[in-house]
Amino acid sequence: MPFIITWVDQPKIATETVCVATPFSPLSLVTVGDVVVATDWLSDDDLDAADGFPALAQYWLEPTANIPITLKSCGTLHQQRIWRAMCEIPFGCTVTYGALAKRLGSNPRVVGNACRANPFPLLVPCHRVVGASCSGGYCGHTEGSWWVLKQQLLAFEQRCF
Repeated sequence: MPFIITWVDQPKIATETVCVATPFSPLSLVTVGDVVVATDWLSDDDLDAADGFPALAQYWLEPTANIPITLKSCGTLHQQRIWRAMCEIPFGCTVTYGALAKRLGSNPRVVGNACRANPFPLLVPCHRVVGASCSGGYCGHTEGSWWVLKQQLLAFEQRCF
């Protein structure tokens, strides 16, 4: 569990967007002060603008180190509950949509929808939630570059675990 997440309400300061290089795809972070309010994977065309969040650079060098990150509270109460549960999935491990749903008294489709609505890909590790017989989707996609990105993230964690 490398990211130590603190959830807060959004402070009233202007937003800034930074782009961070990762081994797989650039990641944008929208911040308000030191609070991350959203993340999003970008295309490789955006890579030239990358390199602005030192904590994430540390993640790729030492992925099991604890890295404190402050995220803006958002989503429904049930989504927040699912996202917090995702943050408890250990680095290098996966859990099925069904198992997570059972643990939370929910259902797999609701868990999948919360994964799709996750505003913090990578930081809230929805990539660690998989199907019972396949790896499932990523960011609402079950094929293409998003699915490949999920496979790369899972493989990265397995190599470092």
